[in-house]
Amino acid sequence: MFKRIQIFTFIFFLCQISWSSVDVSSRFLTMNDGLSSNSVLSIIQDNKGFMWIGTSNGLNRYDGYNFVSYFPEKGKISLIDNRIKKISENKNGFLWIYSNSENFSCYDLEKGCFVDYTGCGKYADKYNHMMGTKVGDVWLWHENNGCQRIIYKNGKFRSQLYKSANGLLPSNKVKNIVDDSQGNIWIITDKGAVKVSQRSIKKIGLGISFVSVHPYRQGCFLLSSDGCVYDYKERSGLNFITRLIKKVGEFGYTDSFIYLNKWIIMTQRKSYVFDFESHLFVKDEFWEHVTGRFVTDNAGNYLVYNGTGFVYYINEKTRKTKKIQLIPGNLVKSIAFERYHILQDNKGLIWISTYGNGLFVFNPETDDLTHYNYRRGFLNSISSNYIISIFKDREEN
Repeated sequence: MFKRIQIFTFIFFLCQISWSSVDVSSRFLTMNDGLSSNSVLSIIQDNKGFMWIGTSNGLNRYDGYNFVSYFPEKGKISLIDNRIKKISENKNGFLWIYSNSENFSCYDLEKGCFVDYTGCGKYADKYNHMMGTKVGDVWLWHENNGCQRIIYKNGKFRSQLYKSANGLLPSNKVKNIVDDSQGNIWIITDKGAVKVSQRSIKKIGLGISFVSVHPYRQGCFLLSSDGCVYDYKERSGLNFITRLIKKVGEFGYTDSFIYLNKWIIMTQRKSYVFDFESHLFVKDEFWEHVTGRFVTDNAGNYLVYNGTGFVYYINEKTRKTKKIQLIPGNLVKSIAFERYHILQDNKGLIWISTYGNGLFVFNPETDDLTHYNYRRGFLNSISSNYIISIFKDREEN
């Protein structure tokens, strides 16, 4: 039985693997087949089964046989920018297309057209982050332009701007937005946080520059840019818990996530493990030596990277960790920044794409690591070492 993993680089190709071995054979779809550009940056499969491919010159829909391409059109609601960076589909059946110009376009899959997702003509405003809530709302935000809440109900869009000018934000420099299990929205900025509930909008910790927020039970924990940890509860308000560092300016926050019900806070120097129950930092030898940023795969596993070419693979279920060198030190120095994409297939194999050193397949059961790179003249070679993304469709292809 063969399994197919689809990988997209400047052109896109097909990899076939069996359980006992991995055999890479390529099928190329390029501009000669109707693709608007060979530089592919994002791909998804919509709820109808169509493949949507975002390129550096246009959006493409692929039905398995033919391409339909979409470009900006004057005088009508259309794709705002032809340089696509990311495509996603929300639970209401709309495609959200993020472009290089820091704009979002919205495509109605049911009606087959682009739409004004704000309901008021503000769809050209600049935002560079997006979050879909559990109830179906969409939040867009920018580090310098505040945020906007998008609501779709009874077949119509409406929106609400959150800006410092209208008093709904302490600052337009939004760092992150998350939702909790109660449906509350938490917005953090460089001058405080905001809790948006069904009944009220409440500002928290005015004047504090927050860099991370994680809801927990009936409240949340917040981290400031100077390494201070706070908790917030509706009754007691914001409370200072502890400080990570002694000297101001030494913090150097890079990223954070929840692992085994603990808060992993990564900095440029080391990582910290915060226990939500005890409100204490837990000593952990592994995290003492891990720094950087992370990406996750479709199974909730983590890949931590730090600009060295070495990564740490962390399995969420087994709790096993593996340090892997994916890019040699001399090569990683020539790359502007590391880019990895990680995917777990239905056999448990971990596929890791790199930007500069091809493709890796890691077997957690046997600890085997297989490397595939571009080899000129070889038939079963991948087409490029600069891989942007790996994609698996709903049929496990």
